[in-house]
Amino acid sequence: MPEGLRTLVVSPGRVVEPGQTVHATFTFRNLGGGTATGFRARFRLPEGLTYLVGTASIDGTPVDEQGGLTTLLQSSGCDIGDIAPGSERRISLAYTVAPTIENGTPITLQAAISSFEVPLIGSNVVRLVVRSKPQLKNPQTKLTAVAVRETAPGQELQLKAQVHNSGQSSAHDLIVLLPVPANTAYVDESASVGGHPAGGHARDPFGYGRPAVTVPTLGPGTTIDVSYRVRIDPVVEDGCAIAVTAAVCSQEVPEFSLTAVTLKVPSAPTFAGGETEFRAECEDEVVPGQRVALTLRARNGGTAIARQVRLAVELPDGLVYVPGSRSVNGAPAADRETDSGAFLVGDLVPGRSVEVALTAVVAVPQPDGHEIPLGATVEWSKGRRHFERTVTVRSAPLFPAAFNDVVRESARRLEPGDAAVATVHLANLGTDVATDVRLVLDADAGLDGLRASEGDKELPVRDDGAIQLDTLEPGRPRTVRVEARVASTMEDETQVRLRASLRTAQLDPIEIGSAAHVIASRPRFSAKASKLELADNEVLRPNRTTTCRLVLMNKGTDAGRDVRVRLQLPEELRLESVEGASRDGHHVVFGEVPAGESREAKVHLRLVTTITHGDVLEVSARVAGINVVPFALDTMRVATHAEPDFSHDVTLVATPDDAIDAGAELTYTLSLRNAGDGAAKRLTARIEAPGKTVYAPGSTTVNDVPLLDFAGTSPLLTPSGLTLADVGPGVEVIARLRVIVNTPLPAGTTIEARAVIGWDEVPELAVHAEPVRVRSQAAFPISAPSLPFSVLDAAAALEARPSPRPLPQAEPTLQLPPATPVRTNGAGKYAGGPTALTDQTERVGIAVWVDLTADRLDWLVPYLREARFPGLLPHLMLLRALFPDGAEDADAVMRARLRRHGELMSDVIDTLFVKLRLPGADTSPSDFETRELRASLRGVLDALRRPRPHIEDVEPAEVRLVGAVRYNELGAAVEALEKEPLSTATPWLALSLLMGTRLECDGETVAEFAPYREALQRALAELGRLTPDEFLAAVSRPVDPTLDERRDDLVDAIAEQQEAPA
Repeated sequence: MPEGLRTLVVSPGRVVEPGQTVHATFTFRNLGGGTATGFRARFRLPEGLTYLVGTASIDGTPVDEQGGLTTLLQSSGCDIGDIAPGSERRISLAYTVAPTIENGTPITLQAAISSFEVPLIGSNVVRLVVRSKPQLKNPQTKLTAVAVRETAPGQELQLKAQVHNSGQSSAHDLIVLLPVPANTAYVDESASVGGHPAGGHARDPFGYGRPAVTVPTLGPGTTIDVSYRVRIDPVVEDGCAIAVTAAVCSQEVPEFSLTAVTLKVPSAPTFAGGETEFRAECEDEVVPGQRVALTLRARNGGTAIARQVRLAVELPDGLVYVPGSRSVNGAPAADRETDSGAFLVGDLVPGRSVEVALTAVVAVPQPDGHEIPLGATVEWSKGRRHFERTVTVRSAPLFPAAFNDVVRESARRLEPGDAAVATVHLANLGTDVATDVRLVLDADAGLDGLRASEGDKELPVRDDGAIQLDTLEPGRPRTVRVEARVASTMEDETQVRLRASLRTAQLDPIEIGSAAHVIASRPRFSAKASKLELADNEVLRPNRTTTCRLVLMNKGTDAGRDVRVRLQLPEELRLESVEGASRDGHHVVFGEVPAGESREAKVHLRLVTTITHGDVLEVSARVAGINVVPFALDTMRVATHAEPDFSHDVTLVATPDDAIDAGAELTYTLSLRNAGDGAAKRLTARIEAPGKTVYAPGSTTVNDVPLLDFAGTSPLLTPSGLTLADVGPGVEVIARLRVIVNTPLPAGTTIEARAVIGWDEVPELAVHAEPVRVRSQAAFPISAPSLPFSVLDAAAALEARPSPRPLPQAEPTLQLPPATPVRTNGAGKYAGGPTALTDQTERVGIAVWVDLTADRLDWLVPYLREARFPGLLPHLMLLRALFPDGAEDADAVMRARLRRHGELMSDVIDTLFVKLRLPGADTSPSDFETRELRASLRGVLDALRRPRPHIEDVEPAEVRLVGAVRYNELGAAVEALEKEPLSTATPWLALSLLMGTRLECDGETVAEFAPYREALQRALAELGRLTPDEFLAAVSRPVDPTLDERRDDLVDAIAEQQEAPA
């Protein structure tokens, strides 16, 4: 405003700092000849300054304050009293600069006075500038480095620099330097700033080579995390140190280093794998003069260099080294003068291998049965590994093994179905003809289809395995080729032998030898043939279950032993039950799965926690077993659906709600509840300021928790409103504030208010309060006997009049006649019978039913048995579960009404079911009924009592629950629902009319439930006069045990139909 009086003095006068006290003094004088009356003075409260309570004074006299705010800062100002001619007024107060404020923030101060006769006069304008700075170097600014899994070569480390601004203003152009440490490599796309992905250099996103601004601004009191992952080099020396360094700077703060972090990485070489092996190219039995090739292969499977590697092949007594047979990696090696089996390799890096070989000859002569120990050793600077094997020498006096043996032609390790081929060599070194020669073959179990041939001639094999050869002449060797087929399925590592022995007329039986094979067999499971998938494509909602098919197929040649599948479930899902297999925690145990067969199990999963809208949960499974190579099945994705809903339970109520006196306080209460099954991420509520009122400072509460005013007004009255986060299902929010009606106001003036709420991506919703009418009356100067004077320019304040409490009145209840079965109009399956209530010309009721299909029974029986709560709650959940899905003469519209109401009941009951299972969750009357549910029930009952043309009933299910209700009962229920408030016993009593009383299987009655329905109706009728809060408390109290027993009998009768054979 224009500067009229330049008498405003502010100290300090130009530059202020955060937290500093600013003193302002405004002085003016009456230079006229008359007394100045009716003057008011007002100071400005700029942003960045806070009034210092108790510092406002006029000529040294403190000024009254309300709610910690002086009237000098209010819009109407402060009355400064009469000013005599020539007198002076000195008005002063003090401010406090905000503790956190941006550097260079301008602050403008001005005062003004005015009266009814004198226009507004402003003081001089004083402008201040704030000087503040950030503080980045503090204990909360630190550097950390942790292992993602373990500190080992090839593993990942998480590097994080945490920068905290503990100063008074923002830090601009913040740069965080976090270079990639030596002996590590950056993990692509792992960099993040403040939890969000960050770009940067592909190999060093925060290095010194290309410093870049990490964040433009870091406000006071805020923290930013800069992190990324690195992978330790796969080959490092033992004890290698990973040194992590970082530095921070900004426009205001020069570069400074953070405390470095050092991690030491353990590393070692190893030769323990299966690729390090010792081989002797011979059978377990050898003959004198036989050459034996010995091979030793070593591979460094560790993470460090193996130093001083030495390979040694032992040459025991009985074996003679063949000169010139040494080789290294297939290349010839020079002979040694001594210790021919030793090879010096030197250093061997990880992943590299070396193979040495030599040949030895079995010494001649040697006794039959002599055992030769074969051995080899791998040595390095920090360890050694030794191999051993034993061979036996065989010799014969007339048929030496060197000329009479069995040579394996096929590979030593065979798979099921392969051909095992061996050649039998026969040579008579004696001086006589062997007569009546028979070659006897003996094959182990698992070798089938034994065949023999000599050249192109097929030799018959008798049942005892004997082949008739007649004679063997000296010096004329003979060769017999023997072939057998390995069985299609065999256990792994089974050893089978094909043995040959010689029978002659002159000599004792001679064992020629054998061909040994080891069967390499294994079960084979794969992610392609085995799968985990949903049984249907339904979207999973909270507290519902879904069925998954788990199929395992063994396409191998060996049985899988102790086969089990480990389910990796998110915390939102729970393994409910398993069918077709056993369960061990989160493992589905199939046990033994024979080769060529499959196993299938049904897995039932339940969604047990609240979720956000459209979450997709992933379920992983890993198959393992004693002899099964572990593998993971394809990830199963489970679509879920949950959404918040505040549109049904939102009200804005004014108190008083009809009329109020001018100058009195008016309370507005905004009530809203999340009636959905999902949590709202953001909920915003605001109230548009009612006209002709003034907000009462400090009167805003949320769920009875007081809230601080924002800039002198309620957060609910600001343009952005009040924002709440993570409002879960069933949570109720009650916000209140008070306003003061302006005075004077003409009588009949209306006060109107409107609230606007919005959540997540849903459009905003407006709700109006009922208008409140203002009562006004004449007011005269105060002349009270208790005052020794009269007040001329003010009226007496209104006094609160105590309102008499209304006497409690009995609320109307719904009185229903006893339930009686009703016959149909003669059409359909359920006409006639002894329960008919109508003749051929007039109908008095209608039949309703619910078809209990196999799928519905699979869901219904566990659901009813799990609903074990005290009081009437299990019975109310039964009414929901058995709500009818069909009615007599029901058309498509009628069936749609029944289906829609069933879905609404499911939402309400399921939300209540989840809240009852959550520890510490509170229920409210609105959890039992909503306006939408009440309107839907009235529509269903009204549609059922209206006559409709006859429609033939569709083919019923094998199991059906049938009930009947009279038209007059439906009419009485509709009238009661229109009068009764929400969340009472009335809607549940009306629902009991539609409950079936006769369980039929293939048209025959198998159970009657009329006594249970009558007992339930009597229990609900006793609660008919209770208020919603009283009803909420009553349903949890214990009921007559007979009622619970009859409910259990009903569930057992339905379960018998589930277990009955088709």
